[in-house]
Amino acid sequence: MTTPLGPDWLAAFQGSKYSLRFELGGETLSNLTQTVPRFLQAFDRARAIADAVFPINEPLSGVVAFWTLGELELFHPEATAGQTGLDELARMGFPVDRPASSWTAIPPFFGEDDGVVWNWNAYDLANRRDLRDVLLWASVASEMGIGPKAPVACYLYATECDVLMHVYDDRGMDLTALRPEPLAQIYRQFDDWVLDYDRPRIEAVFGEGNDGLTG
Repeated sequence: MTTPLGPDWLAAFQGSKYSLRFELGGETLSNLTQTVPRFLQAFDRARAIADAVFPINEPLSGVVAFWTLGELELFHPEATAGQTGLDELARMGFPVDRPASSWTAIPPFFGEDDGVVWNWNAYDLANRRDLRDVLLWASVASEMGIGPKAPVACYLYATECDVLMHVYDDRGMDLTALRPEPLAQIYRQFDDWVLDYDRPRIEAVFGEGNDGLTG
């Protein structure tokens, strides 16, 4: 099943139990005093998992959420009020003016009563690992003293196997699928990077003798 990209496209993934959470920056490297080593570790881990999940010759969509910037954007002093994060993403070398589709929707961590609506663009990233890495860079650098950066939220979506990757910042990332098979090997391959806080939940689904394939 391929999830249609549109206002409700995240709903199926939010309700899926087939989800892995990985630690990227780690607990030993400081965001303040070891900024570059922490960024490099987080970025390298995100790319390594992306390489394993998204073969270069298979369809891949990059979904970018953006909003109109205010006078003060936390962690983004370079942002210009009235513009959107797409302007900064374009300066990072991403072709923001050629989306495959566009829509508006409430962000997944807000409710209807919050009055927050974001713009969303979906881009075709097939055979463009360089563009994939720009989105990963923007995500990892989001709350770090690293540039360039762009105030956007980015998702990578493999349309053939329904796997969604969301790097939320230098701390970590979520990898979610609608069925267990695409994630079972990823869990085994990158077990050392699984966030310990979420390990009991993840092992209950993907642990030895289960691999998420029986429930």
